[in-house]
Amino acid sequence: MLGEHRNYPETPGNTRKNTEPWGHRHSRPVAGDIRRRDTIPTFAVLTSSDQGAEGKREDIGGDAVVEMVAPLGFELIDRAMVPDERDVISSRLAEWADAGVDLICTTGGTGVSPRDVTPEATADVIDMEIPGIAEAMRARTFDITPMSMISRARAGARGNTLIVNLPGNPRAVRETLEVILPVLVHTVEVLQNRRGPHPVDGSSEAPVDAPVDVEEA
Repeated sequence: MLGEHRNYPETPGNTRKNTEPWGHRHSRPVAGDIRRRDTIPTFAVLTSSDQGAEGKREDIGGDAVVEMVAPLGFELIDRAMVPDERDVISSRLAEWADAGVDLICTTGGTGVSPRDVTPEATADVIDMEIPGIAEAMRARTFDITPMSMISRARAGARGNTLIVNLPGNPRAVRETLEVILPVLVHTVEVLQNRRGPHPVDGSSEAPVDAPVDVEEA
């Protein structure tokens, strides 16, 4: 179930190696529909790595996600490392989304090696693709490295949950997140039919819980 965990410290810098089969989690216990619990947006981080799932590497890429997303006002609700197995990744994404996590960031598995299956696993569970997010990450980071051309990262929504694929390299995680941070909160709000300050004009005449005009999103 969502929130099952060993009692690992809940800190952004937690890089403890995995010691559980099929990945581990370090978060506080959660039950029921998370989104109805309060109005604080929640997020979860899923790192796909065969070595990480076996406890042979630390989740530095996941740490980078937490360090950059938490300051936006999101609460870290769960976090896990799993092997590069399509069904395992898709199952965890669906579990978190269906439990009401607002934003899921994945790290790793977005390249072209035979074990890079995170984009396919994401496609298995999303209801709607949001191609502009991944396109912007590739376009902007191309100025940093031409390797962005072989990124197959996806972004999309399952119900009201936004799912974004990020690379596994910690530096690349930060570089791609910097591109999309300005639209993450707004995208989550639109998916939930709520409106907050628009990332372009910085204001909104409608209250936070007012229905969103999709054409203005």
